[in-house]
Amino acid sequence: MSIVEVNDLSFCSLSVCEGRSVCKISFEVDKGEIFAIAGTRDSGKNTVSRHLNGLLLPENGKVSVCGMDTSDSKNQESIRKKCGMVFSAHHRCFFASTVKAEIALALVCAGADAKDIPEKCSAYLAHTGMTDKEYERTETLTEYESLCVQIS
Repeated sequence: MSIVEVNDLSFCSLSVCEGRSVCKISFEVDKGEIFAIAGTRDSGKNTVSRHLNGLLLPENGKVSVCGMDTSDSKNQESIRKKCGMVFSAHHRCFFASTVKAEIALALVCAGADAKDIPEKCSAYLAHTGMTDKEYERTETLTEYESLCVQIS
């Protein structure tokens, strides 16, 4: 069963108007499959990734995640719970001052019940091996640590 389906996706970034930044690409990702998007600089990797969680909408073609069309605004919250994104500019991706506050903020934005947030924060910190960084300032994190916080 495919959890991601991309069919004839085309999109033109305003900064790449001479040509298409993504032109008629199609692929499927099955449950349990390990999948990577690789390519040279400015080849459309981030553009495709942004389509997978609805940050960008296809100009042509169709993208679906777990059977939900990313173009349908009713699906976007559910899709973003299934298909997250880790940003490469690790030092500019945080909104809170400490690791624990950042995770708590993400949980609030995801609609978590306030009474569950402390327990969930602890669980996410433990899962990513970041328990000892709970009160670390986000701007002091290494790239690896930043990615762990983003994943949690």
